[in-house]
Amino acid sequence: MDVIRKLKKSERGQAVIEFVLVLPILLMLILGVLEFGWLYSAKIVATSAVREGARTRAVLGFTADPVKAAQFDLQGAQAAKNAAARTLSPEDIVVTFVPVVDIAQGVYDIRAEMVCTVEPLVGLFLREDQIITAVATFRME
Repeated sequence: MDVIRKLKKSERGQAVIEFVLVLPILLMLILGVLEFGWLYSAKIVATSAVREGARTRAVLGFTADPVKAAQFDLQGAQAAKNAAARTLSPEDIVVTFVPVVDIAQGVYDIRAEMVCTVEPLVGLFLREDQIITAVATFRME
């Protein structure tokens, strides 16, 4: 009987020790999920924003005038930055437009490419800013 009592008394801090051993692993897992979720959310926002910019640019139409084309590109880029402004910093967003022309079929498309930098939320696993790219193509009207 005395042996059983001694064994029970020696197990008093077992739960605390197990908690201390498991807590760092659990915290790293939770922080990793948060970091991944943050970057995935930024990717979704970037994809949606570049799509909005490409749509805006496609609605403005095709022009051979380089000044008008630059104005249209600026309006499309501004639309993309406005669409991403709640999540991404507009200063870290670069949007470019490339016309894609297929003369044989009479197709005029606009391809929008967006590159943005995202600062990690936690910074435990990823120390530097991450570069996120998104591409969208629309037919010009």
